[in-house]
Amino acid sequence: MLFRSYPDLIASWSRRHGSRAVTPLLKIAENGKFDEKTRSIALLGAAQLARARAEGTVRPGLSRLLRDRSWLVRLSAIKGLDVIGPSGSADAIAERLRDPALVVRGEAADSLLHLARTSSSPPGEKVLRLLAGTLTETENYAQGRALWVPRRALDALTAWKAKSQLQTIALLLNHSGDPELVSH
Repeated sequence: MLFRSYPDLIASWSRRHGSRAVTPLLKIAENGKFDEKTRSIALLGAAQLARARAEGTVRPGLSRLLRDRSWLVRLSAIKGLDVIGPSGSADAIAERLRDPALVVRGEAADSLLHLARTSSSPPGEKVLRLLAGTLTETENYAQGRALWVPRRALDALTAWKAKSQLQTIALLLNHSGDPELVSH
């Protein structure tokens, strides 16, 4: 059967297999023999089905995939953790703020910003330090302007009222050559 959209595919898996599909989908996502698009779809499908069924066993598999060699799989792992709720994976997601792929760093910053806006408790110091660190990493800037990673990181730090990082943030912003980031 050919599916018109990803939601149709997930709905079909849910009807036909329910939560039994989560483990096989994670195995597909972890199997490097499949192409990265297939692995990404399997990973996101496992997260969707796990969320719908309140399945808690998917988090360790998604967290392992944050270190995959494929940027698309790492990106999808962050999105999958965001689907099931990133709160238990903040440290692992924050590590992706140093990812070689800009799109993965951006997704990690967005996920942590989402967590900052929806969580009542602040993350550990490691997460806050990694967020503040995005403000100094040259790969997060193009022609002297901050890309979206430092902006989202700054928004997350602000949302969490990260007092432990205020001095570092102020110092970094004072030395930033990007007036938009400073006024952000």
